[in-house]
Amino acid sequence: HDYKRLVEIVSDGAMRSFCFKRLQILSSSFKTHITANNIVENEAQNSLLGTDFYRTMKVDNHIHLAAASSAKTFVDFVRNK
Repeated sequence: HDYKRLVEIVSDGAMRSFCFKRLQILSSSFKTHITANNIVENEAQNSLLGTDFYRTMKVDNHIHLAAASSAKTFVDFVRNK
């Protein structure tokens, strides 16, 4: 049911046009950001040389297995889709 709804949304011409225009606006905004902040970002990047990224960047990869599906539930889901 969810997949069919997603296909309907993606196939809608008006939605595709809206999304394309939105992506164009976001792309333009990002290019403006890069142009305006190039010097500041380069300085920030250069100050990171020699930094141990394993210590500076922390990623939360904690997974609650109690919330995960059982093998039977997963197989049933795949069969239904």
